[in-house]
Amino acid sequence: LEYNELPTPTRDNYIFLGWSMSKENIDIINVNTVVDLTEPYTLYAIWTLNNGVDYVVTSKDGEKGVTATKPLDFTSTTLTIPGVVYTSDGTELKVFKIGIFFRDYNAPKAQIVNIGNNVYDIDTYAFNFYSNSISSFVVDSNNPYFSSENGVLYNKDKTTIVFMPAAKTGTYKMPNTVVNRYSDKTFQYTKLSEIYFGSNFRGYGGYWTIYQAYNLKAIYVDSNNPYYSDIDGILYNKAQTTLLKVPETTSGTVTLPRTLKSISTSAFRGCSKVTTVNIYMDKDSIKPASWDTNWGATNATFNWLGTE
Repeated sequence: LEYNELPTPTRDNYIFLGWSMSKENIDIINVNTVVDLTEPYTLYAIWTLNNGVDYVVTSKDGEKGVTATKPLDFTSTTLTIPGVVYTSDGTELKVFKIGIFFRDYNAPKAQIVNIGNNVYDIDTYAFNFYSNSISSFVVDSNNPYFSSENGVLYNKDKTTIVFMPAAKTGTYKMPNTVVNRYSDKTFQYTKLSEIYFGSNFRGYGGYWTIYQAYNLKAIYVDSNNPYYSDIDGILYNKAQTTLLKVPETTSGTVTLPRTLKSISTSAFRGCSKVTTVNIYMDKDSIKPASWDTNWGATNATFNWLGTE
């Protein structure tokens, strides 16, 4: 007789590898192992300690939908994504997409993420659990799909910014090659104090684009950018008819330009220290959504100064 289907147990902080006929984890069996014993006996679960992180990967070519859950090289505060992984049935995946990461709550969070030469795609939420701790991405120079510069993750030709390390501080000057962002997660939780949009960037998508950036003092825009502009670090569209974002550390009085005609949803989100907004429009000429109190300026008084 053969074993056929065997149960797959679970155990906190461990990865199940299979069944054995001995406590020493020898004589490993599988569904095709022939049973030649006639008396009752015990099977022992084989476990390996989950040393901090698992990943889910999907092959790019060939076996679509093939996924694998394996322990990664997770030492100290460095997370390394290798260039080759293997599925549970031994299939080699040389080119793969990184899915969502999981980790042991007692393990240190990754600060440096090394990305191997074969990673061709990364899930939007792949680094969500690590987002507040990552300070640098380092991409293998032979990777044809991604690149890194000063710890920031881009696509290969740097036309798309993929992830800004959330723990990176100071000033970020976007290369003029960058046209778009990878997703709404690209700048989330950033600890940057200043962001400079390059001359070709057109990827700001609303308040989710730069979300919970509690250290942010200014967003500056290259004067040659045809899509956006700034006034004293506050972000507008090019014509300065729409207010897009006020940095979270802004305080006191904000006076909006006379050219203004609209305010984007939650443009003041997180700006708890803004006390007064001077706006050269008639009261009620524009209104926020019912849930979007004062466009996020919840502690501010709006002075409606009319259009004259």
